[in-house]
Amino acid sequence: MRTGAPVLATVLLFAGLCAAAEFKSDEAKNAVATHQYALKAAKIKYGEDLAAAKDALDHKKAAADNAIAREAFQKESELITQELVRLQQELKGGAAGEPKEFKTDAARKASATYGAAIQAAKKRYFQDLLAAQKTVLAKKGASTETAVKEAFQQELDLIAEEVKRLREEEKGATAVIAKEKVEADPGRLRAPSAGKTPGWIDLLAMADPAADSVQGSWERKGTSLAAAAASARGDRVLAFPVALKGSYELQVVLCRTAGDDVFGLVLPVGSSTVSFGLGWFGQRGSGFFPVDGKYPHESENRACVRPGPVQQNHEYTLHLKVVLRDDKAHISASMDGKPFVSWEGPQASLRAWNAWKNATDRVAVACRNADIVVSAARMRLISGQATPVRRESQP
Repeated sequence: MRTGAPVLATVLLFAGLCAAAEFKSDEAKNAVATHQYALKAAKIKYGEDLAAAKDALDHKKAAADNAIAREAFQKESELITQELVRLQQELKGGAAGEPKEFKTDAARKASATYGAAIQAAKKRYFQDLLAAQKTVLAKKGASTETAVKEAFQQELDLIAEEVKRLREEEKGATAVIAKEKVEADPGRLRAPSAGKTPGWIDLLAMADPAADSVQGSWERKGTSLAAAAASARGDRVLAFPVALKGSYELQVVLCRTAGDDVFGLVLPVGSSTVSFGLGWFGQRGSGFFPVDGKYPHESENRACVRPGPVQQNHEYTLHLKVVLRDDKAHISASMDGKPFVSWEGPQASLRAWNAWKNATDRVAVACRNADIVVSAARMRLISGQATPVRRESQP
């Protein structure tokens, strides 16, 4: 773990850290450059602090006398490792989940310091942009040429857009989703009351590979869930232990590690069920199926992308939404942060694929002739209710 910080620092130095517009004025360019440097410095320091916390934790773990203490240290050590991996993925442009809730003082302090540094950098960036805006505005007022004034106005518009983006980000309107707590009655997870923020339910943490397997064998690999088979043949389905009624959205991170066939999810949609799969029969299609009895390789299925290539061992970040409207439904999927496919129509047009048998009111992960690993799965109600199928699965 001691070599993690230098590697992380190297990644940081070459990572593009700012999604801001490309400004022309020196004042705005300087603001962006200062912001980029501050973010780099904060993330380098965060990686180093986490690595130091991991080293300190490893020493404590080695010195612990009882098995319970060592197990607690091990869990915290795994959280820190996951956070370092998340940070590296973020800097490489990959999907980044929320920072973990650490228990040790050293790791918690590193996380808090990082959060404060990021906020300070954004605040300073905002102030610098406003100052640049005033400077450009003064230059525009001093100019007499129409063409120059138009150029200044374009620069002012860019700065205004970036300031607006920063304000929205500060309010939590960006794609990065903050970790939220679920308010739940015993035995039931209700949709949020008016004015309350919906809570995300960690389906992966609730899953029991033995109890929730519908087809085939499943196992835990650290905090992830994997379809356990050496041959990567046949169908395997695991249904998460939450019965759903209503509209909801999902976030799932999964990858195919072996095999060459379809893998994905089974989704309850009101009175019906639909599958979302990647890599149907190799590369023949990806999307929702069956729709009006049509599968991913059939051109009549407008809820699929063809040919639908899939990369082996690539972690796909899926964001799916199911919205019910009377006897109709709107289903959509984004992949790796980009819109992928959507469909709207009667719920009766959707049905379960017999090969992926599943309780019709539970979200499931599934694969055929393939091995998969699921590293994240969480759900948030939009309307309706979610009921744990086992009391021990209550989050």
